[in-house]
Amino acid sequence: MDLAVEKNEAQCRAFTHAAWFSGEPYRTWWKNGFVHVLIQTGRKRDERLQQVPILNELMDELKDRGDGAPLC
Repeated sequence: MDLAVEKNEAQCRAFTHAAWFSGEPYRTWWKNGFVHVLIQTGRKRDERLQQVPILNELMDELKDRGDGAPLC
């Protein structure tokens, strides 16, 4: 799967925190801006990904809009 991402054959990949912070190639991908972490699914943010929102925050934001807009 990692090779498919590097060859631009896959556009998205899901990870656990343990896998993401396990080492290469993920550290280099992040450092070089090759990947962007879009969302976290835990109940609270991982300290190492403070800039990445958690799903509950996004859902609360959509709920608070109250405009009936679709989620996608």
